[in-house]
Amino acid sequence: MRAATGDGGGRVRRRPWVCGFLSVWPWSGGDWVQDVSQIIRIPSRRITPIPVYDPRPEAVQLELFTHRFAAIARQMGERLQRTAVSTNVKERLDFSCALLDPAGELVVNAPHIPVHLGALGLCVRRLRETIAMEPGDVVVTNHPGFGGSHLPDVTVVTPVYEEEEGGTLLGTLLGYVASRAHHAEIGGIRPGSMPPGARRLIEEGVVIPPAYLIRRGEPRWDEMRRLLLEAPFPTRAVEENLADLRAAVAASHRGAEA
Repeated sequence: MRAATGDGGGRVRRRPWVCGFLSVWPWSGGDWVQDVSQIIRIPSRRITPIPVYDPRPEAVQLELFTHRFAAIARQMGERLQRTAVSTNVKERLDFSCALLDPAGELVVNAPHIPVHLGALGLCVRRLRETIAMEPGDVVVTNHPGFGGSHLPDVTVVTPVYEEEEGGTLLGTLLGYVASRAHHAEIGGIRPGSMPPGARRLIEEGVVIPPAYLIRRGEPRWDEMRRLLLEAPFPTRAVEENLADLRAAVAASHRGAEA
């Protein structure tokens, strides 16, 4: 094999030896690489791109669930407003609705009364420690020792459990739906249940410790009526109180079924 060829004019022209995609040029001394098998062919490598984390799908999903839960809380408030009897709830809109997780932490709330929403999580957590909340239960309280504010603000809490498509409960607690509404009259030494001269809690109105409005699907309206009427300073508008409590139960039902 020749290392160079003449161009017919007496001059020697060097040419490269081509092997695949490699061109082998002569050494500085003028010698060619004669054994082509010594040339190592470098195979092409396919570089696998490193996956880049894209937070957009999670951000979109978070936004969708946020709006979904907020819509449920708003629907609870709309049902409470439509089904209540008192002017305080229907026209003054002195109520709040919210969704909470299984630990009693606030998940989302409708744009209602901030002072209500700030205490709802504490109220649910205290109720979890005090009273059993099973499927079909609805619990009520207005006691300041259980996250209440003042006695006219009555809180209704319903646990939400997972259900199969046919309606069979699976026993897994998903969270809680809760509402708090201001009752314009709930007893006390003065009408309106906010007496400035009260020295004891019972003088402000009827104190409702954690109690069942509904226990395992069975209503307890008669017991609630007796509690409202047999207190030391009973309510002056028991029918209105019971009607607004039924409206709160209806709001909880709307939140649970959603």
